[in-house]
Amino acid sequence: MQVQCPHCSAQFETQRSGVQFCPNCGQQIQVAASAGRDPSAASPSAGPPTPGGMAGAPPPPAGEIPPMGPPPPGGMPPSGMPPPGGPPGWMPPSGMPPPGGPPPPGGPSIRQDTPWERRKELGFLKGLVETWKQSILSPEKFWSSVRPDGRWEDAFLYGWLIALITVVGNLIISLPFQATMAAQMRQAIEMMSSRGNLPPQAQRYLEVIMGAGAGFQVSYAIVRIFIWPIGIFIFAALVHLFCILFGCATNGFGATFRALGYAQGAMIFAMLSTIPCVGAALSLAAVIYTIVLQIWGVMRLQETSGGKAAAAVLATPVLCCCCCCGIIALAGSTLKSMLNAGN
Repeated sequence: MQVQCPHCSAQFETQRSGVQFCPNCGQQIQVAASAGRDPSAASPSAGPPTPGGMAGAPPPPAGEIPPMGPPPPGGMPPSGMPPPGGPPGWMPPSGMPPPGGPPPPGGPSIRQDTPWERRKELGFLKGLVETWKQSILSPEKFWSSVRPDGRWEDAFLYGWLIALITVVGNLIISLPFQATMAAQMRQAIEMMSSRGNLPPQAQRYLEVIMGAGAGFQVSYAIVRIFIWPIGIFIFAALVHLFCILFGCATNGFGATFRALGYAQGAMIFAMLSTIPCVGAALSLAAVIYTIVLQIWGVMRLQETSGGKAAAAVLATPVLCCCCCCGIIALAGSTLKSMLNAGN
């Protein structure tokens, strides 16, 4: 007999009456015994299905409890609800998503510890290298997996190790070029002195600096290593201040600090800055990519938009540049007055 579903108005063939499921929408309906004469006689079910009913068997008389058969696999569904996935052999119509809904766009985001934070399990060197590789080569996957509520000390130690490797590597690479650079500086000093453009006092200062040679570079490297923690805390505080101003400080200062700490991986290429011809370009590229990683990290760990994260990160160097320009202008005017006094 032919039955019309009261939910989706679809018609289908059935050989029995009683409670069953529409093969089109999967809803539970009650098929009356006279449905073969009137397709619209099907009505929504008012009670749970009768598992003991047999195909073609008439409904039980009023007041009589039907016999209970074994429950379907997975347990008995609630009253008025179809079983999970619909009746046996049921498939969703074309164009409809499968039961449970489509997967989220881009896949699920799983927050977990970074390889560096699992260094006790993976090993010190492997944890460091794996974290560096993921942050540089797969930044979207890396930042989407970093926990914003993790320990800021791990990000601080990771960034400090990257700074240490950068400074020591730069010192080792620059030593072979020390003699060449010193000779070029002496020629420039002699040329400026012969033209009278360099005061004697300034010439003596430059000669003292040039005479220091490798010792001055080593001292400068040590100062850079120990001043980095102060710089990263000041920088993180300024960035987080702008995050608060722009309304993107959802997960607190720790998330901002972790983003800036784990974004230091690209700065390792700055150790090549002393190589002639290509060193300056490599160093500039490292700084630019570091800024990109910082914006990426703040965006993911503070769960904000890219525009707000970029504004918070870029506002800090802009402010620092303005301060530096003021200091340079003040120092220039002071030096000019000293040179005029010497003449």
